[in-house]
Amino acid sequence: MSKTKTHASNEGAAGRLLLKRSDLLPMSAPAFRAASLRNHLALVALRQGFGHAETADDLLKTVYLTYFICGVDADEGSLETCVAAELTIKASVAHAKMTGEWTLKSEHAHYVEKMLCQHDAQLTTLALRTLDAAARRLSQVFEDGGMPNLALTYMRVLKQRCESTKRVVPA
Repeated sequence: MSKTKTHASNEGAAGRLLLKRSDLLPMSAPAFRAASLRNHLALVALRQGFGHAETADDLLKTVYLTYFICGVDADEGSLETCVAAELTIKASVAHAKMTGEWTLKSEHAHYVEKMLCQHDAQLTTLALRTLDAAARRLSQVFEDGGMPNLALTYMRVLKQRCESTKRVVPA
């Protein structure tokens, strides 16, 4: 993903950052293929029992990135896909800590696969600046010592949506 540096010569008259053309375009095809391949190979490794902590960590980071790209305003299906993938990977990590086997049960792998397909679509359609903003947000969460909990976050989103629809009174 591209990094846009803020320079005085790169700012407009109003002090806003001027974006480069590449920031407004989706990821390049070679960069997309490399990112997608890395993610899908991590899933294959876990499915076949050849995973390890780094594999699971990479997949979790992809889940969080996908969720942050979606944003809380995304449709419920997209958010649920991310939550299901997170819970699946976390269950795999818990299993590995108990047994030493880094694997992902085949009956649950489809949740991660669906999330990876969603992420692939994001990478091929969204502007790099959108992807970079989500990556920066995720980095900040990790720097602050936190670990996202998408299930809890999703429950809050659903509660807020429910409350906001109750407030709207039809005319």
